[in-house]
Amino acid sequence: MYWRRLFLAATGTTVLLAGSANLPAGCPSITQSQEKALLRYVRAKYKLSADLPVRLVKEGAVGKTCYERIRFVSTDPARYFNYAVVLLPDHVYFAREVVDSSADPLAEKRKKNQLIQERLLSGNPPSKGQAGAPVTVAVFSDFQCPYCAQAARTIEQTVQGQDRVRLVFRHFPLPFHKWALPAAKAAVCVNAQSPNAFWKLHDYYFQHQSELNAENVAEKSLEFGKALGGLNLPAYKRCVESDSTQGAITKDIELGKSLEVRGTPAILVNGQGIAGAAQLPQAIREITAQTAQKK
Repeated sequence: MYWRRLFLAATGTTVLLAGSANLPAGCPSITQSQEKALLRYVRAKYKLSADLPVRLVKEGAVGKTCYERIRFVSTDPARYFNYAVVLLPDHVYFAREVVDSSADPLAEKRKKNQLIQERLLSGNPPSKGQAGAPVTVAVFSDFQCPYCAQAARTIEQTVQGQDRVRLVFRHFPLPFHKWALPAAKAAVCVNAQSPNAFWKLHDYYFQHQSELNAENVAEKSLEFGKALGGLNLPAYKRCVESDSTQGAITKDIELGKSLEVRGTPAILVNGQGIAGAAQLPQAIREITAQTAQKK
């Protein structure tokens, strides 16, 4: 029998669990009635509308225990809901996370941040800087957000001329910003043709926020694209109207929400979130120093 001491992060209690190599071996399975009860609870707790389709997804055991990672997800792509928890073996109690107190917490944190960074880099998002740079700054941003404009200036001043830093952009247009989504679509389509042009459009949006609105952003974006030169404008227009472009933005939003991004700008340095752009220089110095020590 395999014994493992786990700390229940949500409750602050420590328990000793018996487990096995795989969840099915000796671990009870969730019954249909238990699954329905869990879904009822989550619907009630988060005040989900009755017509929102939500299902329970089983994601496997936590280590070699009978604790099971499960996720409640909306199957309606237009209405996001994604809630991950760890289910206790009684299938009644659950916690947001469990922590293995026998592990090295710093090693666990590094591993978690590395996995986050891999997700942030997946799918070839807009970026500038060396692909193999030891420091990656990822930003979830909204072109209409004034705080994002301020952060963009700070980030540019911080990373400019640093060959050890890579900047990655992820779209996170907020629903109450009326021209943020069409601007994001234009940026996706410009990036598809020219990554350099993407960053010029990125700067244009932030520098001219006061001049843009829901009525003129499409026209202004097209005018800027024409002025840049070198873009295939018919292809750009088709791209802006494409479902796949909306899908690319939705994926960025879903990625952000899965990383607990709730607003913009959200900045992560090597997978670790920081409180704001003002902390970026210190974060880069610390990671650069850590990288140098490993050599």
